[in-house]
Amino acid sequence: MKHRLYCLLASTLGPLVVWLLCRFVRVQTQGAERLTQLRDAGRPVVYAFWHSRLLYLCYCPLLRGASVMVSRNRDGEYIARIMRWFGHEAVRGSSSRGGVPALAALARRVREGRPGALTVDGPRGPREVVQGGIIELASLSGAAILPMTFDCRPAWRLKSWDRFLLPRGYGQGILLIGAPIEVPSGCDKRRLEEKRVQLERALAALTLRAERYWDRPHAEVPAD
Repeated sequence: MKHRLYCLLASTLGPLVVWLLCRFVRVQTQGAERLTQLRDAGRPVVYAFWHSRLLYLCYCPLLRGASVMVSRNRDGEYIARIMRWFGHEAVRGSSSRGGVPALAALARRVREGRPGALTVDGPRGPREVVQGGIIELASLSGAAILPMTFDCRPAWRLKSWDRFLLPRGYGQGILLIGAPIEVPSGCDKRRLEEKRVQLERALAALTLRAERYWDRPHAEVPAD
């Protein structure tokens, strides 16, 4: 009964809270042309971002319509309902429960032309350490990985494992989209690990640049 009540609240109040937190943040986007080029070329794409940046990237109009891997646990159910409200498709699974079939289902959706999206250090961390699932997904689907991050001021940081970022509304935000990362099919374990490290370094660099943006908020911040 309690779980059904929480699901109902997540379906109704959850999207409203996300909308209120994100709608009035003035966001500058850098690197959007990379996404446009991939779309125009008909290339499949997977969005890669840290779990802590999930809230705004769920809301972001530019990224809507993605197939997103969401954990099978109860928290995942609440998140899935919010995702659907913003036009995303929730593919249920995680590295520990239902991960392999979920990854195959997500790869199929990406090959069919729907963008994929993963919180690459989720669902439980370690914080800002890329897990291997997204590399396998890119190899299976032939998709380009687009690393991206978001930062804003003012913001709250929760005392969670990922230090989850919550916009405080009526502030400023920066969305950075980095250079695509290609993962050839049939890679051996060594090559997959090299790509995982490449993505982790790209996301770390993007996040650092986004956080430094507030030192010079009118400057162009390179996104690769």
